[in-house]
Amino acid sequence: MCIGGYRSRLPIAIGMSVCRFQDACELIVIGSPMPDRCLREMRMPPKPSGIAPHFLVEDVVRAAEYYRDKLGFEIGPYFLDPPAFVIIQRDGMAMQLSRMEGGRGGSNRKWKGEAFDAYIWSANIDQLYREFMAGHATILQAPLLKEYGMKEMDVADRDGYVIRFGEDVPS
Repeated sequence: MCIGGYRSRLPIAIGMSVCRFQDACELIVIGSPMPDRCLREMRMPPKPSGIAPHFLVEDVVRAAEYYRDKLGFEIGPYFLDPPAFVIIQRDGMAMQLSRMEGGRGGSNRKWKGEAFDAYIWSANIDQLYREFMAGHATILQAPLLKEYGMKEMDVADRDGYVIRFGEDVPS
C-alpha cells in the first residue's frame, strides 16, 4: 500500500530519504533509520553538468512520469509530500520540475510564436524522433534542417513547455 496517495514506481522522498519499490512506495520519515531494503533500492542519478531549466508544473509526479515515459528521462528523488520538486535527467542533462503556486508558469510560446523553453543538443535527432514517436510524445515539429545548419525538432510536455532538440549537421 502506498502512503500519501501516490501509486507510482517512482521514488518518493521526504527531505533526502528515498525508498523505491517495483509496485509500491513507502514514506520514510526524516530522522528515522532507513530499512535495509530501502538502502538496497536507493538510487541517485549521477550529478548532471551544465545548466538545468526550472519548469513550474501543475503536478510534479505526472510531469516527471511524462518525461520518463514519453521522452526517456530518469527521475530523481521527489522532495516533500505531496511532491513539490524533482530533478529529471537524460544523457547528462538535467531539468528541474517544481509545483507551481498561484497559477503561474507556462511556455515562452505564450509570448512569442517561435519560442521554446529549453534547448537540448543531441547526437542523433532522427533516432530521438523515432523513440519519441514510439512513446507517443507530443511532437510539435518533426526533425527539420534549418538554414543555420542545425537539424531540430520541437516536443511539448504535458504542461505546454516546448523542448527543442537540435543536432549539428556538418555542411
